[in-house]
Amino acid sequence: MNFESLWSQVTSSGKPVDAVGYYYEGTQSWAENMAYLFKGNNFFRWDLKENTALERSLPPKAMKESWTSIPFDRIDACLTWPAGVGPDYTKNLMYMFSGDKYISYDCAKQELHSQIRDIKDARPDFPFDALDATVIFPQDSCPDYAKNIAYMFYKDEYIKWDLTTDSLAVGSRKIKDGFPGYPFDGLDAAIVFPSSVGTHEAKGKIILIRGSRYVVWNSKPSTLFSGPHDLNLESPHNLNFESLWSQVTSSGSEE
Repeated sequence: MNFESLWSQVTSSGKPVDAVGYYYEGTQSWAENMAYLFKGNNFFRWDLKENTALERSLPPKAMKESWTSIPFDRIDACLTWPAGVGPDYTKNLMYMFSGDKYISYDCAKQELHSQIRDIKDARPDFPFDALDATVIFPQDSCPDYAKNIAYMFYKDEYIKWDLTTDSLAVGSRKIKDGFPGYPFDGLDAAIVFPSSVGTHEAKGKIILIRGSRYVVWNSKPSTLFSGPHDLNLESPHNLNFESLWSQVTSSGSEE
């Protein structure tokens, strides 16, 4: 899981992974069981079924070459509504957050759905100024209290957002209080593995990444499974992207 060397030649925010996004279920067959890992202005696709990079022989792709309508240079967090959940206006949409702004992207049409908006203008009850990460537990293996809920993280706190009503369910709490055993003071990104996908150890679990370290979290029950682990070649999990970035031209600087 050596993210640091993978991203060393990519314009970045200084974090191993900025955000993880998923296409809306059923909108694009080629995107099923895929996670999109963003860092700075680049991304690559991760195969959740095989727990490996989809195109290991290719360099990461520039975000604006593949997602031409996305107006941001960096994605801080992504949120995709689960299939069949929520108001009609959320259907097929992936929400991308950058700073205190966000846009919505139509996964079915593969185009921008809404222009840049202020988070708090669109959702006045949203308590944070920005987002660091979002987590939706695997809906096929999660506690009842996590059904149709998005966990949204900012600094050392999180909220629970009701996906059925698109409204605040539970106000801000300290991560350490809601996730006993979680060892970090914040969350940068999360990779969610449905329990119905794949045969590897990570299925039904969540990789929670903070800086150059991560833990593996059980979805049901919601408990620490293992870690913390370092993001390096000795990681016990198959997230070693060492060779993926060899063709990337370095800018020599960090954003």
